[in-house]
Amino acid sequence: MRILIEEAFVSKELLIRIAGPADLEGIINVVATTFPQDFDYSNGFDRTQCRSFFRRALIDPNELLVVAIHSNEVVGF
Repeated sequence: MRILIEEAFVSKELLIRIAGPADLEGIINVVATTFPQDFDYSNGFDRTQCRSFFRRALIDPNELLVVAIHSNEVVGF
């Protein structure tokens, strides 16, 4: 199934849109501060493995990754 989103959701303070490669670092920062235990591979939080996980989600046609942007910063996904 393919879902087409023609417009981003925009409010005065929050933008919700489909994520792209440029959003990866912002997503990783949210993960690192919000739930690092989900990417704790017995040696602490691993940004490289987290980046790989979300990079795969970006190219997988069965995944839809969206980001929440506030003041030009990723604050959620």
